[in-house]
Amino acid sequence: MTYYCAVYILHRFLTRIGFKNALASDLRLIQRDNRVVDDGR
Repeated sequence: MTYYCAVYILHRFLTRIGFKNALASDLRLIQRDNRVVDDGR
């Protein structure tokens, strides 16, 4: 198995289990935390 094949399979697997949705929710949490910190100053 080549490197590119492994990356493709890993990407397909992560997409199937909803990795993008999890990442998007994490980004929203990070942005919310940053806003709270900025408002506290």
